[in-house]
Amino acid sequence: VHPLIFACIYFCLKITGLDTPATLALAPRLLQGACAALTDFYMYKLASRMFGPTVGAWALFCQVTCWFHFFCSVRTFSNCMESTLTMAALAMWPSLPS
Repeated sequence: VHPLIFACIYFCLKITGLDTPATLALAPRLLQGACAALTDFYMYKLASRMFGPTVGAWALFCQVTCWFHFFCSVRTFSNCMESTLTMAALAMWPSLPS
C-alpha cells in the first residue's frame, strides 16, 4: 500500500501537468513530512491522554528534538507510515485512560 500512495501522487501530478523534475522529487518528501507531523501529533495525544498535558508537552519536545526521528522519519524507505498508523491507533485506543 505504501508505494501505491506515491504512485497516486505521481499520477495526480501527471494529470495536472505539474510533473516537473522538481515536483517529482518534492512530492514524496512532503508526504513523508506530513506523516512525521501526524506521528508527532498522535504521540502528543497519547502521552497527554495517559499521563497529562505536561508530560505530553515534554514527550512532544523529546520527539521533535530527537535526531533519529528528525533524520529518519521523513525518508521514503523508512517505516514512517507504519509508525503513524500505530501511533494513531494507540492514541485512539478505547481502553486507555482519558
